[in-house]
Amino acid sequence: ATAPTAVVAFGGTANLNTGNGAAILNAGTFDFQGTGNVIYNLGGTIPIFTNVAGGTLQSSGATTGLMDLILNNNGGTLSVTGDSLRLNRGSLGANFTGTGVAVSNPIVMTGGAFSLTGPFATSGASASLTVRGGTINPNGNTLTVVGDFETSGTGSYVSPLPTSTLDVLGNVTFGGSTYSNPTSGVLKVGGTFTQGADLGSGGFNAAAAHTTMFVSTAVQQINFGNPVLSGFGILELGTPTTAGRINLMTNAKAFVVRDTTLGIADTISSSANAVLTTGTADLTNTVFDAARIVLTNQTLPNTLETIRFQNMDPLSTYFATTRDPGTSVTINNATFTTAPTTGFYVSITQSAGAPATLFLVGANPSNPSGRYQRLPAGTPTVNWNGTPNPP
Repeated sequence: ATAPTAVVAFGGTANLNTGNGAAILNAGTFDFQGTGNVIYNLGGTIPIFTNVAGGTLQSSGATTGLMDLILNNNGGTLSVTGDSLRLNRGSLGANFTGTGVAVSNPIVMTGGAFSLTGPFATSGASASLTVRGGTINPNGNTLTVVGDFETSGTGSYVSPLPTSTLDVLGNVTFGGSTYSNPTSGVLKVGGTFTQGADLGSGGFNAAAAHTTMFVSTAVQQINFGNPVLSGFGILELGTPTTAGRINLMTNAKAFVVRDTTLGIADTISSSANAVLTTGTADLTNTVFDAARIVLTNQTLPNTLETIRFQNMDPLSTYFATTRDPGTSVTINNATFTTAPTTGFYVSITQSAGAPATLFLVGANPSNPSGRYQRLPAGTPTVNWNGTPNPP
């Protein structure tokens, strides 16, 4: 055990070998200054390093070693003033709550299952968190990352509880060879969102109950290296008081896309003529700026109110939907500022059976001049401002 004023300067190249259920209690400062590791290699029960409130586990050396014990961060501080602080055994079954002060390099998790038991937040000039191995789980708490959040290697983000929040003020990147499959809770993104293309089988594939919120007042880029196998559960734009503005660098998909702003226009743009595919849309006062939308067939109701399509590729289809026979979907007050040439304003596809209908109410232009598509030909109906299948 270390006293509150004690400092353990762990320097040099030699390892601290542990095993047999040993316990290290730190109330002072335990400082990695050299390349030596605190390592579990003597067998028996894995030891626990407990960092209590007032205690600091620190990495200050230019190149430092690895903490290879179970971390019981019971309100203590993780500090990085030199090389990255590397944590390798996780905290599953132990406490993980407190703060991380990353001044020069990020806090890095290299293995094990890290599970919060209370709020944890990073701060500092390099207040980022990287998961290179193992998992990070907010576990019903809020994990705040002031910098960037990244998974790589075999690292992943898990979130099985609806009260979990991963709040990242910077950029979010999912990469490596292992999927992040959050099933519930919230991921807040303050910067760009990237699912890297350098993965083997990894990526980001959220379940339908998980929400990814884009909360910045600036335009936020979305880039999927594999948009077929990766996607959002609920994609949420903006906050109740600020507009959401996302830019699709690639195609993207979600179970649900919705806005949260009250009377403020959100924008979904693209510099790549990209497509947002969603099962359900709950959008009001939304601008599609050179971005397209595909609405697939699901049983949940859709709200599409005051939708504007601008700067569209006239060779493409701006809005497409697939419906069951006999069902319908309505867009109220749609405005199309770009006239298609070989493309279409809208397209509806259905399987055999009673006609499905796409209603456009209060649409502009008042007549589509035949630039809509019905598949199979002649089966579904496009009702444009009260006229079925206008010429």
